[in-house]
Amino acid sequence: MEEILKKYESSGSFHFSLNQNLKTVCNAPNTKAGIYLFYDVTTQKTLIYIGCSGHIANDGKISIRKTGSGGIWGRIVNGHQFGNMKRHVSLPLQMKMDNIESLEVCWYVTHYNDLIHSPVYVESCLLQTYFEKEKRLPKWNKKF
Repeated sequence: MEEILKKYESSGSFHFSLNQNLKTVCNAPNTKAGIYLFYDVTTQKTLIYIGCSGHIANDGKISIRKTGSGGIWGRIVNGHQFGNMKRHVSLPLQMKMDNIESLEVCWYVTHYNDLIHSPVYVESCLLQTYFEKEKRLPKWNKKF
């Protein structure tokens, strides 16, 4: 997976623990599209989720999420993953149920200058790579 991710120059990460506010600690951009990965770092670094925000529209331009304060930030913080609650509400609940104390969230912008990669495509490539190695999906990915 590192081979896929190393081409994206604009990236970052943050840590999230149960006693923190996801809206406050998330440092992903709200004006960019891309992918993000959740790692359980409670005892060792284990990939548990691969997600994306945005897509390429019919006109060939990148479509950036506008809802939930926008971009990758909006998808991480306000996306729905565990039921109908926004992730900033549901994530701590799911972490408690799974005995996860701390996450590392890594994000990557998949478009800049002349490079335009669909976040959906990159997410699928990462999921396929993970599946081929592990013979399953990350714990929190339901399907792809």
